Amino acid sequence: MIDGAKKPVGRAAKKSRTRHELSRVARELVARHGMAGFTVDELAAEVGVSRRTFFNYFPTKEHAVIGRVEDGFDDDLVEWFLAGAAPGRLVDDLVEFSVSHLVRLDIGFDDIETVRRALDREPQLLNLIVRDGEEHDRRLIDLVRTREGLPEEDPVPRLAVRLVGVVMRTASEEILRHGPGTDLGALVHTHLAAARALFAPAPTDHTA
Repeated sequence: MIDGAKKPVGRAAKKSRTRHELSRVARELVARHGMAGFTVDELAAEVGVSRRTFFNYFPTKEHAVIGRVEDGFDDDLVEWFLAGAAPGRLVDDLVEFSVSHLVRLDIGFDDIETVRRALDREPQLLNLIVRDGEEHDRRLIDLVRTREGLPEEDPVPRLAVRLVGVVMRTASEEILRHGPGTDLGALVHTHLAAARALFAPAPTDHTA
């Protein structure tokens, strides 16, 4: 994990807890009542914040349910990533960046599980998750292109982000099987090693 990429403390921790609780309660309400079964005012009241505070965190109920936080990456993570350009390091650094980003968002087993339950009740929310994921990827692709000094038409930034994204998503799905307490970072690196093995050159048969 990137040095310093730990869960927030102080005022940042309070904001993170409020955001997290709004999402958690929103998902529980959707799982029980559906998207139309509660209002923003009811959600905010259950968390103990005002309607205005809710909109400081999320533009809509739907975004609260999926935990939309893609207003940008932390500046120090971006600085670390952009400064790390070195031959053969891109995929490893992308993984470290992505895991550290999730750690700061405090996303864990319970979050993945409650999102799954909310999607079971309101599958149309998947479209919003896909759109937010695409925006996340676009920003990450731009960072890769800047770091590596590659032109717009070069496929490497898109391929790298997509491949790491698959590894991250596969590891996240595995968390539901392994249960609470699973180390996301360790799981991601295990899946990355498996992906590399898939792309490894086939051994040459010298027996012929």
